[in-house]
Amino acid sequence: ILLYHIVVAGVGNVVSNELRTQNDSYNVFTDHPDATPQTVVAGPGAGGGQSPSGWLSGAQTTINIGGNNVRAYLDRNANNSPDTGGLAVTDGNFLTVADLGQAPTVAQNQDVAVQNLFYLNNVIHDRLRQHGFNEAAGNFQNNNFGNGGAQNDAVNAEAQDGGWTNNANFATPSDGSRPRMQMYLWTSPNPDRDGDLDSDIVWHEYGHGLTWRMIGSMSGNVPGAIGEGMGDALGIIVNNDDRTGEYSTLDPDGIRSIRYSLHQDTIGDFSAGRGVHRNGEIIAATVWDMWKAYEGAGHTQDDALSDIVGGMNFIPAAPNYFHMRDGFLAQAPAARDCLIWTAFAARGMGFGGSMNSSGSSITESFSLPTVCGG
Repeated sequence: ILLYHIVVAGVGNVVSNELRTQNDSYNVFTDHPDATPQTVVAGPGAGGGQSPSGWLSGAQTTINIGGNNVRAYLDRNANNSPDTGGLAVTDGNFLTVADLGQAPTVAQNQDVAVQNLFYLNNVIHDRLRQHGFNEAAGNFQNNNFGNGGAQNDAVNAEAQDGGWTNNANFATPSDGSRPRMQMYLWTSPNPDRDGDLDSDIVWHEYGHGLTWRMIGSMSGNVPGAIGEGMGDALGIIVNNDDRTGEYSTLDPDGIRSIRYSLHQDTIGDFSAGRGVHRNGEIIAATVWDMWKAYEGAGHTQDDALSDIVGGMNFIPAAPNYFHMRDGFLAQAPAARDCLIWTAFAARGMGFGGSMNSSGSSITESFSLPTVCGG
């Protein structure tokens, strides 16, 4: 049912006819161009369960799209503000077709970058809100609909940011201040590739916002590594793919040291000298194992995300890897506890193990608790 506001003159002539039902659609790569074709996907419109006012609000152009959860825009001059230009979009349909045979910086591909980045940020917002990253938990919304938390903090998502290449970042201020996601072009492949089309990277960066808001103090050797690993973990679960960033890097095994299904690291391999990304692979590989155990037991992605995101309510600020395990256990129903224990114990984070806040002292344990057969 569509709502129209129609003004009729006294003699019966229609003076104006305004559609007030939002019908938004986006021509996007839901995973990345090597995995999923560009497809027109509908937005939720007003009344959507996780975005009650829909995704769009205010005036839009093809390179500057905004709403309650995110404003995505082109920022080639790297001034942290929307670039000028683009075409006005008044019907909510962002349907530019990509031409990946041309450079990402041609006009039509810049339109695609922005519409893709806007779409992915909204999908991630809605998926995480469903599983506990809501207003009271500090999520990113301009209007919180009376559900707690501070408002006016939708994500500023900068497509094709000109300030860097071969990377991405996410800056997370406190609740009520807007975070900034900066997405860059990847120049190592030939031709260049656009991180805005790579859902792994968008999930990873948004994951930083999730852990900073729900857990906090995610800097330093140990929490910083956990933040990097959990960013990967979200993408590999949602895409059900043991690699991350393989599109942007044009590497079939992805950007990490090895595919997560083949990863051999345990917590005993943690070393500050390896850096946060390499150490983050330990927690991401553990969560991959945990997800595969869930899947094998007939549980869904939503089950896994509920235990992971909801578990962050029980994890202290500046966590270590064992705190992550205990948070997931606190959230999960008892029927899934042993799946979590088994994944963590296999990587040295079992019953009786521990580590200090800097990671300089680690006691590995591959044991399960008695209730899980240990």
